[in-house]
Amino acid sequence: PQNYQELYNLRHLSAQDVIKRIFGVVKRRFKVFATGCHYNIEIQVKVIILMTFLHNFMQVNNPNDELTCINIGYLPTSDRGSARDSSKRENITKKMWDDYQHHLQYRQWCEKKNRLRR
Repeated sequence: PQNYQELYNLRHLSAQDVIKRIFGVVKRRFKVFATGCHYNIEIQVKVIILMTFLHNFMQVNNPNDELTCINIGYLPTSDRGSARDSSKRENITKKMWDDYQHHLQYRQWCEKKNRLRR
């Protein structure tokens, strides 16, 4: 990435892809996620936690499960957002960029230090 916006977009898209894939797999595995659950919110939270546990358990015990090989594709995203959201996102991207730059500097410093030891 050449700047903080590119770094943010790269990381955001990567995380978004993982989340979309997981939701797609879980919705295919447990139809209640796709059709909806008509229980009170406390029960729904427990159902989600239980299904997440079951999904992870099945992944560990059957890593070649066909559901994990499905190409989920992309879902439409919303472009709506407030000025406060934009400002918050801008602050996050700049902090992420600063951290990335510090990481690169540290890596260079370590490489230089290792060269001097030789």
